Amino acid sequence: MEKTGSMSAGIFAVCLKYGTVTSIDASKYAEGTAYVSIDFHQMDNRKPYIYRTKNFGKSWKKITRGLPENMLSYVHIVREDPKRQGMLYTGTEHSVYFSLDDGNEWLPLRNNLPSAPVRWLTVQEHFDDLVLGTYGRGFWIMDDISPLRNLDKLKSEVKLLKPRLAYRFQQRNLPGNAGEGRRNGGAYDEQPEYGASINYYLNFAHEDGVRISITDEQGNVVTTLNGSGDQGLHRIYWDLRYESSPEIQLRTAPLGYPKAALASCEYKYNEEGWRELEAEGSGSNGPLAAPGQYKVSLQAGEVTALEGLEVRKDPLSTASVEDIEEQVNLALKIRDRVTRLVEMGNAIELLRQQLDDLQHATENQNQPLYNLSVEMDEKLIAIEKHLYLLHTTGASENMLRFPAQLYSHLQLLSIYVSSGDNRPSPSKYEVYSELSDKLDNHLKAFQQFLNKDLVEFNTALNGSGYGVIAVSPLNSRLKK
Repeated sequence: MEKTGSMSAGIFAVCLKYGTVTSIDASKYAEGTAYVSIDFHQMDNRKPYIYRTKNFGKSWKKITRGLPENMLSYVHIVREDPKRQGMLYTGTEHSVYFSLDDGNEWLPLRNNLPSAPVRWLTVQEHFDDLVLGTYGRGFWIMDDISPLRNLDKLKSEVKLLKPRLAYRFQQRNLPGNAGEGRRNGGAYDEQPEYGASINYYLNFAHEDGVRISITDEQGNVVTTLNGSGDQGLHRIYWDLRYESSPEIQLRTAPLGYPKAALASCEYKYNEEGWRELEAEGSGSNGPLAAPGQYKVSLQAGEVTALEGLEVRKDPLSTASVEDIEEQVNLALKIRDRVTRLVEMGNAIELLRQQLDDLQHATENQNQPLYNLSVEMDEKLIAIEKHLYLLHTTGASENMLRFPAQLYSHLQLLSIYVSSGDNRPSPSKYEVYSELSDKLDNHLKAFQQFLNKDLVEFNTALNGSGYGVIAVSPLNSRLKK
């Protein structure tokens, strides 16, 4: 049983007499080739035993180099990869291993798999997922093992591997599902990362990391991702969504609660000097990309790699691709309107922050200038209060006491439009048009303020010893 070279069929039969054949896998690539695993642990021999024949069983070769020999090393199963000849997987009493050279050398593939008996394994060919069955009722899935098939071929400086098909699955709550990952609720499942898995290899480390861009068929950028620059094989996920609108950055105290934003750590400004807006509909508004062909571009230093990526619709979806494209197009229009609103809101907050600084500096020294700055602030508030809730302190009851404003209306419309796979109804277009017109009116009012009121105010500031109020970011904080 300890012979490492070839053995005759007769000697192999003796091995079978005293051991238990735990698996037999005939090769799909080479006629007459098969792999057998044998378990001798009931004879107190716990070493791994895997044999390979290439001549219909006339002779056998033991192939266990790289597998550890300990109390839990006996083998339960050996399987051949369905897409690469000579690639094998094996499960022992405590772990899983793989080989790229027909079993001549084995490498560990445990990843985050707990130490457990691996009694069964297979590769789901459509998704290239390695599926393991452990002792009892446990299942473990290693998502997308396709990069492993190229592991011994990765010699270039930068290699972007061909992404597998991605599906824009819709979220469904099945009856009796207590929720993913909620062990206390009775569900022990942990869902895989959503979206497209993007795998790349770096022959040496890149200090600045890598930048990955996703573009559509027209060359428009859908989103950009930042990946690790460490040497080796990496995976990053694209959640199939477009970029979201930027955040609203509140830099002034809530209306009616001048000290609330500073009262506790919950309401404090962050290190960049702003606090988050808490309003109905807040959150990401980048829609899921429509089914179609996309390009993945990886930039690492001076090297660029490019690969295609196909996104398919949910197989259970009854909507046509054209329906989904209409849905995504409207959702993107709403997102762009929200982005324009946020840009205006953030510009207003920067102006109001500077006016607040000026009021503190002039309250007891220059009453006319103080009064004028208060008047300017009120003009900005008259515009900003229609964009989002200015009274929010982080308390949930604020959203009940005060009506939602344009930001929330647009965000909620985006949620309704993007729900499921459906062509938007005429009423959604009507609501979008009405909200868009309102935003245009507020943009016009703000532009008039910039062109007239702010110019006149800065003229009054000239020669006063205080800096002018600037539209640009924080490089013009007031100093006397």
